[in-house]
Amino acid sequence: MAGAQELMESRTAVLVREPMALTAEEFERVILNNRKIKEAYVDSRLRFYKERVNSKRVYAQRASVAVLGLSLAIPIVANVQFPGKDILVSAMAASIAFISGFSQIHRWQETWKEYSAAIVKIEAAIASWELKMTQADPAAGSEVISQTLAAATDALVQSVTTIVSTEMEQFFQSENRGAKSGVHSG
Repeated sequence: MAGAQELMESRTAVLVREPMALTAEEFERVILNNRKIKEAYVDSRLRFYKERVNSKRVYAQRASVAVLGLSLAIPIVANVQFPGKDILVSAMAASIAFISGFSQIHRWQETWKEYSAAIVKIEAAIASWELKMTQADPAAGSEVISQTLAAATDALVQSVTTIVSTEMEQFFQSENRGAKSGVHSG
């Protein structure tokens, strides 16, 4: 009977064994693997938006300034008498129409807003993920750590996928509205 009792205790000990803590090197490897996933998927999406947001802002602002400047200049030019005034006023008005239409086609203002929002949301998701990475406890055991960090990385990837999908949906909804009205984005 004593042999059976010992066998039962050893079996129970195996089943409820304490998780093995990771060495510093093993812990770093788990963290590094999750960072590689983040770099491959999340960082490339963030880079996409960051590389393009400034050009959208600059084009939107320049187009607005040009329309404003031309709009303010037309009444002044119209009240001055000089040869070719009518042609100049017509050209200024046509320029306003062209710039406004071109801005509408390219949707610089809306795209600037959408890209800026995507950047803020992705950076917030990364910050939350980084916090989870720093809170990981190497003493928790390899299985727990791997699952916890994998869940955090999966949540990050899912969050970024949702952000990108939402931005794309907004873009194509706008495209569809533009197609129905005869204006197409570029």
